[in-house]
Amino acid sequence: MQEDRQTEATLALEQPEARSENATQEVRSEISTDNAVEGKRTRAPAPRFNIGSTAGKKYHVNMLEIGSDLFSHFEKVRYGLFKTSVGICFNQMTASKGIKLFGPKAIAAMFKEYKQLDDLQVLGRVDVDGLTDEQKRRALRAVNLIKEKRCGKIKGRTVADGSVQRKYVPRDEVATPTLSLEALMAVLLINAFEERDVAVFDVPGAYLHADIPDDKFVLLKVEGEYFVDIMCEVNPEYKEDVRMEKGKKVLYVQILKALYGMIESALLWYTLYTEVLQKEGFEINPYDKCVANKMIDGKQCTLAWYVDDNILSHV
Repeated sequence: MQEDRQTEATLALEQPEARSENATQEVRSEISTDNAVEGKRTRAPAPRFNIGSTAGKKYHVNMLEIGSDLFSHFEKVRYGLFKTSVGICFNQMTASKGIKLFGPKAIAAMFKEYKQLDDLQVLGRVDVDGLTDEQKRRALRAVNLIKEKRCGKIKGRTVADGSVQRKYVPRDEVATPTLSLEALMAVLLINAFEERDVAVFDVPGAYLHADIPDDKFVLLKVEGEYFVDIMCEVNPEYKEDVRMEKGKKVLYVQILKALYGMIESALLWYTLYTEVLQKEGFEINPYDKCVANKMIDGKQCTLAWYVDDNILSHV
């Protein structure tokens, strides 16, 4: 009997998996396939009434959740306002286009601009035949612009294309402080709290008051028959320096002042402006380099500026 018991115990240890499978089959046999329900999920596209259009390069979204007719009218009004504002604020064009559009008025505007540059001694003559090919390659291209003001007046502007300077002028040599938003808001709050008298003004031709350092030699290249002829009419001495390159007139002149467009012009103007302010008794704010203060009649006078736009206040 003892041997029979040992045999039963051995069989029980050797066949646990078989017993488990038999139990599982018994449980599964109790589940009827008739009781199983097949689940289906129907996906319907969400209504997209708030999308005006997704065609073309632009993507318009109707965030107002209005009808298509009203939204279409809203888009037309919005586009009209945008077009009007752009026409007022961004109506600057090249001088060549301006001359074709406005004719003698544009030519007169460019003549006035070149006359101002000559009167302020912004440009000077150079020995053209002594210039090297490298100096000519580094010459900044003169960019002539025409702008029609809201009053209908035509204004000319000549700037330098300073993009070529990025190749050889380090960034840390041209970085310029600008007025921070926090400093501007603080100045406005102080002006309101102390009920100060406020004056807002700009410096005409600000950059053109700053001299180019003596150790820097920068050339400006004036191209095109219109503009070379205007330069020679303003200053007849330039006629001897006119040359022909690739079938068109070219005039090389030296830049003596911080002409607009040069990447170091802003820093030269800032340095000059702060020097003048300090000579007048202003102290530059240590926390914002574009805020200066001076005590006048026992009251603080504050000047804050962004490039050449200024706000001055005093009690």
